[in-house]
Amino acid sequence: MSEFYSILTEYGVEKVAAALMDGVPVNLATMVVGDEDRNPTGTETSLLHQVAEVQIRRVSINPSCPSEIIADAVIPGNVGGFWIREIGLKDEDGNLFALGRYPATYKPEVEEGAVKDVCVRMVLRVTNAERAIILYADGIIEWADLDLKNLSAAGQAKFDAKADLESPEFTGVPKAPTPDTEANDTRLATTAFVKSGLAKLVNSAPGALDTLNELAEAIGSDPNFATTVANALAAKANIESPDLTGTPTAPTAPTATNNSQIATTAFARKAAREIASEIGAGIHDIVPVGTIIENMFPDVPEGYLPAWQPTVHYSRETYATLFQKLRDNGWITNASGDGSTTFLIPDFRGMFRRCTGGNAAAVGVSQAGAFASHTHVQDSHNHSQNSHNHSQNAHQHWVGGLRCGNNGAGGVSGGRNDGTLYGVATDGATASNNATTASNNAATAVNQSTGGVETRPVNFAVYLFIKY
Repeated sequence: MSEFYSILTEYGVEKVAAALMDGVPVNLATMVVGDEDRNPTGTETSLLHQVAEVQIRRVSINPSCPSEIIADAVIPGNVGGFWIREIGLKDEDGNLFALGRYPATYKPEVEEGAVKDVCVRMVLRVTNAERAIILYADGIIEWADLDLKNLSAAGQAKFDAKADLESPEFTGVPKAPTPDTEANDTRLATTAFVKSGLAKLVNSAPGALDTLNELAEAIGSDPNFATTVANALAAKANIESPDLTGTPTAPTAPTATNNSQIATTAFARKAAREIASEIGAGIHDIVPVGTIIENMFPDVPEGYLPAWQPTVHYSRETYATLFQKLRDNGWITNASGDGSTTFLIPDFRGMFRRCTGGNAAAVGVSQAGAFASHTHVQDSHNHSQNSHNHSQNAHQHWVGGLRCGNNGAGGVSGGRNDGTLYGVATDGATASNNATTASNNAATAVNQSTGGVETRPVNFAVYLFIKY
């Protein structure tokens, strides 16, 4: 035998035998490693000195040899500081299934300055012809014939009670599933299958149809009976996957029906209406209380109250959630409604909505209309008049006088001496020029009010509803 080898333990032999006889799977779970050295005999139930146990990373079939089952495990780099001299496989119950002598390999630990993962592989090969197990570790292969004589008495009895898969010879009263009466294949025919077939042929026929003559009369002595029946069947639908034409009908099932019964159009429409109603109810449930929606029509949706009737009293008990939210968020007070059992919805008529924050008022507080501060400016201007003169030509004013005597005597010089009374002209004067410039009067225009009763953008009115 090679220096390094692996064998099944006695427990492993029993497990393999059970797997071969009863089809009970062997589930390998962990790989254990130890630092003691010995030659395994198969009687072992544990390692001499176990230093690590890791999960089997993978169990697979060797693609190049389908009879080989490969078990791989990895000892991680952070586990170390020991030698590996023996390895073992444990099943899901924690029992030692196989044991092997392994070439001495040192697994360092982190503190030693060298970190590496160590991969350990064990391969299990089963050959059906010889019922033998082949185990090898790290590429070293050993053959270990599976001697059925080493099985326990109970295991041997179970094995002897099994029949071969190929050409089995049964004893006692062997049984098999009874095929359906229409079966025509390689399945075993039981006595029940045979009896049923014979009964259909003769024994179950009524007295008037248990002879060929009676059968001929029953079919009207029609030599083309098969064709006649085939033509009649052609007008019938198959039970399996029928391909119906025309306008087939069926009974309408209750809407709660949930099985393979045919669904008519009436069933589908009623079910669709119920589903739509359920969906609507579901949407209603997820809309938060206090949500405001708009509609072009005054019909109140289910779950909502009109938000344009501020004088209507609503029950605080019936609409408790809406009342509490309106009160707690400042939209109404405890005095709303009758002050005890009813409340009023805030008056939203004629108001525009805006998001809270910025220049908006607090939530629940109405805000009066206003213009942003602004200035109207008009340039000052002058009213002027050009400078102009007012003038008058020279003229005389006459004064009556008496001139007597001769020229120059006792009278005015230059007067006449004919004793005649004449008027004397006084010296005329030229009117002075009075040029005047009109004063400038600068004035600012006066703003005059204009417009309607409110400030608003182009709009249209809708009906508002509030979720309760």
